[in-house]
Order: sequence, then structure tokens, then C-alpha cells
Amino acid sequence: MEIKIATRQCLDQKGQQRRFHYYLTIDQEETPRLFCENYGVRIAEELGDESSLSGVTTAQITYAARNSDFDGFDIKEGDYLALKEGKLFGTDGSLQSLLEKLAADAAERNASFISLYFGEDVKEEDAQEAGALFESACPGAEVMVLSGGQPVYYYIISMEYPAGPDRLGPGLSCWKGQPVYYYIISME
Repeated sequence: MEIKIATRQCLDQKGQQRRFHYYLTIDQEETPRLFCENYGVRIAEELGDESSLSGVTTAQITYAARNSDFDGFDIKEGDYLALKEGKLFGTDGSLQSLLEKLAADAAERNASFISLYFGEDVKEEDAQEAGALFESACPGAEVMVLSGGQPVYYYIISMEYPAGPDRLGPGLSCWKGQPVYYYIISME
């Protein structure tokens, strides 16, 4: 499943206008014991080729349905869980604490574009406060707060990072198992 979440225009380093459409992707996989969802971001250039940026990280915040011990984390039923790139990033009784940890991680990695999609159980006012937290931690980043309306996940967060010193260059990535070429451009 895909949801179009944003369109951005920018000039590349050659001064040419570029327009990109961002899509939140949701792949679902069911096994005998688990039902998994994998979130990602697909980027398509208008009048151009489909692109995938390797410098995009996704995170989700949900809750624990039961007590458990996983990957060194002592998880209590009702705790908030932060997942990053499909792995447990942290757990806490405070949603605010996990948002602060994710914002600090985004700042440490020099995020340049951050999108927060808040779920059906989050008030818009609370989501705007979460966005302000990321803006404060990452003052050079563009931060968007959007209603995703998703169940189960309080937030799905997409964080885009620069590719390298010049932030422009071709690369090869995969989208649904197919190779795609991409160009990372300056979004400033």
C-alpha cells in the first residue's frame, strides 16, 4: 500500500528546478506467529524516474500489548515502543521521552527533512508539539507534521539524511526487489 504524503520542489546544484513526490509505503507480511508491517518512503521525480533514497530512515512509535523481554529491553504491557528500521530502538512509559530520543538521534545524524505522521489516537495539538520538538533538536531541518490517521502506531516518522559532502550523486538502490537509480540532491 502507498499513501502520497508530500510534494517538494527544489533547485539542484546545477540550478535546475526539480519536483519530487513522497509516498509512505506499507508492506505487510503475515507469518504463523506474527503479523509484520514494514514502513518506508518512496520518492518519485515528476517527469522523471522512480527514485529511492538510501539516506531515509523510518521510525514508528506503538505500544506493548504484553510484558516481555526483547533484545535487552524489559518491556511492560502498555509501554511505548520505538522501532527504527524495523528494530527496537527504545521503550519507555513516556511517549515524550521516546520522541526526545528519536529527535536526538535525528540531530546526531544531521537530518535535513523530517516528516511526522500522527495516528488516529494522537491529537493534532500533541502532534504539533512533537513537530516542535524535532524542530528544536534539528534547527536546520524542514519538519512536516501530517495526519496519517493510522491505527496502532502513534507516529510514523521519516527522517532524511544527507548523502555526502556535496549531496549530489547517482546511486543504485532497490525498490520491491527491483534495482532503481537515484540522485540525491540538495533540498535547501
